[in-house]
Amino acid sequence: MTKSFSENHVSLAWSMFVALILLASWELAARGSENILFLFSKPSQILSALLAMAISGTLVVDMAVTTAEVLLGTAAGTVLGSALGLALWLSTRTARIAAPFVVMAANFPIFALAPAAIVWLGIGLGMKVFLAAFATFFVSLQLAHRGAGEAVKQFTGVFDGFRAKRQDIYLKVIVPGAMESVFSAMRVNVGLGVLGAFIGEFIAADRGLGRAIVRASGLYQIDRVFAASLCIIVLASLLDRLAYGIQKEKLLLARAFGLPRVLRVHSKMLKCEQKKELAG
Repeated sequence: MTKSFSENHVSLAWSMFVALILLASWELAARGSENILFLFSKPSQILSALLAMAISGTLVVDMAVTTAEVLLGTAAGTVLGSALGLALWLSTRTARIAAPFVVMAANFPIFALAPAAIVWLGIGLGMKVFLAAFATFFVSLQLAHRGAGEAVKQFTGVFDGFRAKRQDIYLKVIVPGAMESVFSAMRVNVGLGVLGAFIGEFIAADRGLGRAIVRASGLYQIDRVFAASLCIIVLASLLDRLAYGIQKEKLLLARAFGLPRVLRVHSKMLKCEQKKELAG
């Protein structure tokens, strides 16, 4: 463990060293060439633009708006998609009928949906939340349904000898057994949710980091474009860490559904039945 901890620190130090070299090279190249400065700005100028945006208060507002859009959209898409994906396990026929429609809808480009979303919901918060939810919904649906199938393979044999009802298997085995896939989808959905919200802001918005990038690019303020883009990267990284922290606590949710206790009890009962049969 100590060796692994030390190796991680060494890797982090090397990463920071390489990052500093790249930033220094960028800074020197921009100072030595007007073309590079115009096209790519320079780190010191980007930092100044970031500080100016923070001092003016626009950065805080834009970050808060984009964060709210991503959180609401990702949560809605993950919860609804996972719920439907798990529910499809209850009916194999329904799952087979829905499969081609799910594939088609999942491949529908979000950018093409944005104009229609503006007509339906306007340019306010609802439109960005809808696009973020749409971007995450089908990933959650597919991974949750796949996780239900894996849970069937791993756990349902415990209940075969007791003729458990399908609803009991669903609640006590399928749902908690698919938690791994559900939380894996949540981490994937963070990036997709950021993308959906950004597209909404890019198309039509009066606030948000996407709107800040569009406004700055229209004025050829490349330093502000990179500054707002950096904020999006930081936001996505923080939300990914949040999703990772929630994923690590998935066992608590599984226990809330009673899965470990139920499996232990029924496993013991099944072993007792098998011993009786062998003894008989």
